[in-house]
Formats: sequence, C-alpha cells, structure tokens
Amino acid sequence: MAMTPCARALLVQALLEPGTTTQLRASGWNELLIQSRQSGLQAALAARLEASGLFAAAPFKVRSQLRAALIAAESTQTAVRFEIDRIVRALKGVDTPIVLLKGSAYVMAGLPAARGRFIGDLDLMVVRERIDAVEQTLLAHGWATAELDDYDQHFYRAWSHEIPPMQHPERETPVDIHHSIA
Repeated sequence: MAMTPCARALLVQALLEPGTTTQLRASGWNELLIQSRQSGLQAALAARLEASGLFAAAPFKVRSQLRAALIAAESTQTAVRFEIDRIVRALKGVDTPIVLLKGSAYVMAGLPAARGRFIGDLDLMVVRERIDAVEQTLLAHGWATAELDDYDQHFYRAWSHEIPPMQHPERETPVDIHHSIA
C-alpha cells in the first residue's frame, strides 16, 4: 500500500519532531503506526521518542508495538555484532584492513544513528588486491557464496564494486564484501 502524502508528512514530522506526537489522538497514532511499520521505521520512531523522553507519553498499546519493534531491531544488531566477531576471527591471518560500512559501522561505533535501525546484511570493504584472499578464507571458515548463474557471477566479478554475497549457513546473516564504493 502506497503512503499518502498526509501519512508521509505525519511520519516525517514525528521522526524529526517527536514532540508533535503528544498532539495525536487514537486515529493519528494508528495512522502513524501503520505508516512507520510499512516503511520499516517503527523502531526508529520508538528510538526517537525514547531519546526525547516522550516514549512514556504514548498510549500503552502504541508503546507495546514500538517496544516490540525496538527489540526486533536490537536482535538484528546483535546478529550483526556476532557475525562481525566471527569474520574478524576468520580473517585474522589475512593482511588487509576491514572497513565496516553503513548500518554495521553505526552499530559498532555506537552512534545514535544505530538506535532503532534494522540491519539486514553486513557490509564491509577490503582492499581490492586482497579480496580473493578474503573470499577464500571465509569460504574455508564455512561461509558460502550465493548461488548465481555464470552471467551473474561474471557481472559481480568483472563489473560490480563487490563480490557475490556470502552467508554462513548456521547464522544466515548476508555479508556483502566490497572492494570499492562504486
């Protein structure tokens, strides 16, 4: 379902100025919950309300949904922290810097932008000249490359800024290993 301009404005305003939620009636909260869930920003909304000291002012049922979203987002962050630990251990013998990108970088740096953020995959960057060693080492430690046809394999390796996604079969956290940004 597409977000209406009015609903989009309500969500944006609540994220930018959490104090505006104190004016909401039940129907406004309902619309805000629907739109924040559809856009994947419910946990971010909860984090903004908490940071501004307004979480407790939300109705009980709203708080219950927002708390659940925060717990789910924190769960994805826990999985990413663990995966990073496993990758760092596996790559201990590979001489290359590892740079975390996007959400995982925010989480590991403890930045406010991480609060309420869902992380679907782990993005990291290594030196292009060492990417084969990184890939082979991770394969040796149990990660697997996504099954792709020959065309897609060639595209990733010849034209993309990353190798095909990898994933450990026990944890299933997708790992994107980049050698450049673009």
